[in-house]
Amino acid sequence: MTSVTRALGAIGDAGAAASKKTLMKQGEEESARARARIAKKNTGVMSREITPVNLEAARKKELNPALLLDIMHRAATYWARWETPQQADVATLWAASTWMTDLEGKMLFDAHGRLFFIAPPGSGKTRSMKVIGAMTSNPTGIVKAPVTAYGLRNALEQGKTIRLDEIDRQLGAGRAHLDVQSVISAYERDTASLDGQSGGANEHSLFGPMMLAAKPRILTHTGGWPEDLFERSFIMTPAKHVDQNDPIPDLDDQFGEITSRIQKVMPMWAQQVRPAEGLLRPIHNVPKGLTARNREISASLLAVADRAVDPELMEANGSDVRWALRAREAVQSALLGHGKDGAEIIADLSERMKGIGA
Repeated sequence: MTSVTRALGAIGDAGAAASKKTLMKQGEEESARARARIAKKNTGVMSREITPVNLEAARKKELNPALLLDIMHRAATYWARWETPQQADVATLWAASTWMTDLEGKMLFDAHGRLFFIAPPGSGKTRSMKVIGAMTSNPTGIVKAPVTAYGLRNALEQGKTIRLDEIDRQLGAGRAHLDVQSVISAYERDTASLDGQSGGANEHSLFGPMMLAAKPRILTHTGGWPEDLFERSFIMTPAKHVDQNDPIPDLDDQFGEITSRIQKVMPMWAQQVRPAEGLLRPIHNVPKGLTARNREISASLLAVADRAVDPELMEANGSDVRWALRAREAVQSALLGHGKDGAEIIADLSERMKGIGA
């Protein structure tokens, strides 16, 4: 049994090591300190000390998943700007989740929500897609041209993380490219084409990670037709960054160095947490306040967060729930308060966009 496996088992047995109250207090304190550090991002430029990431050391010593997620989060908040700390947490966990696959490259979740950026031009949608995409598994280029359902199916079958920009132009008045909309909406593992042959139901799987971006007109000009896309998404709403005291750094050589190392280490973590059989599910409870669909698309992020533990803390305290708590706060912030179905989500977001002049 590997040390990481022992660490994961220790999470489930945390009650034997310390009281739940003590563990929750520890987690809340760690989470509060982390939130305070994140909030500082709007007051100045992050230190260039991001460089010493120690990822190469993970090859020789025990992998520290909590540190790995921390590094990904630092990269996400250094090279992009987010409306809230919770959106940065969701994006980081979503990127990490794209690596959790079975031996055939199929994602290890029952469902996987889309990461959907909706904002006016100049708000950083493309930048955010570049930064998060560089930390995902097998990303496509950022595709702005029209795509076909056939092309999407092929990319998903190859295990790619799809990045589609300007999808408001593709959907037109809402009824355009309904076959493409159907593939984008296929967020569940058991969604498949009818032509499954030797590979079974998922011969041509429609299930896989997908990142989307659109202008706000997708909320008002599509007649409500793509409302199911909103129900299956973590919606990010970046605002135009105007703080001259906090310039967004260029995607320089350091960006390439950091993200290339992340690309090398993430498969190691994914291999360590891959179950012998079955899917990857959350270890701790999923918030009951979420709707059934919210819980479905949140489970993948929570499953990753629950396994993002520091081996030393696990050994010393029997538990490390810092990322587990942050993830639950983040998914609830992203999914609650925006309506219960697609129509309500569209209405809420439309009003919100009007408020910022979009």
